Amino acid sequence: MSTYTKNYGFDDEDTEFAITAMDVTEFFYREPERRQALPSREQLGADVQLELSEEDGGRMIVVRVRVAYVREGVPQKDRKELLKFSGRFCFVPEDPENTGLHTRRIMAGIAVSATRGMLALKTAGTFLQHVYLPPLDVAELLPALAYVAEHGKKKAKKDKTKPKR
Repeated sequence: MSTYTKNYGFDDEDTEFAITAMDVTEFFYREPERRQALPSREQLGADVQLELSEEDGGRMIVVRVRVAYVREGVPQKDRKELLKFSGRFCFVPEDPENTGLHTRRIMAGIAVSATRGMLALKTAGTFLQHVYLPPLDVAELLPALAYVAEHGKKKAKKDKTKPKR
């Protein structure tokens, strides 16, 4: 088990947690059918999904990262994924009751960075070997975290309590 510890001092939030698992749950790679059809870096895009959930009664935070490399400029119906990756990253905070937004962003950032490294290793020796997952703002990928960051926890709780009809 690895432990990452850093006290940032924001609102007395302790960000100590353990990384208990990193699993590749799916990996698929497709070499283009014709050598002449190899896309350049400018013709590729990365579709990225990030999901954060609690498991084991809130004692474990799981970050799931899904990445697909696709050819840009191709109609959606004709798009073929050149690479597909799914990973599951489990974190156990020392104090689950006080695991705030900042800590969750750190966990999501670690999961994305680990994904970047795994993709680099898995694509070594392929035409994708120099195509790296770009730096990502995890707040953009996790709308709930972005909303809380922008509006604050109290407003987010208030907005959730009374759904609009």
